[in-house]
Amino acid sequence: MTDLASFLSQSEHLFAAGGAKSFLSAKLFETLMRKMGVYVSSYSTDYLDDAVNYFKKDDLLLIFSAGGDST
Repeated sequence: MTDLASFLSQSEHLFAAGGAKSFLSAKLFETLMRKMGVYVSSYSTDYLDDAVNYFKKDDLLLIFSAGGDST
């Protein structure tokens, strides 16, 4: 986790994305990071084609996938 936190902190801007249920994970990540003073923008994958207009070279996009077997 320490390595992950270090990697994330190298990015100028953080973006989180996910579709359907996975978007909820991205939104939770955004909320928790903002509580720690780190600004994250979350997007549904439905709107990701518009969001790429805001990305810059040193930004990081995290794509969440919360899928799995529900049986």
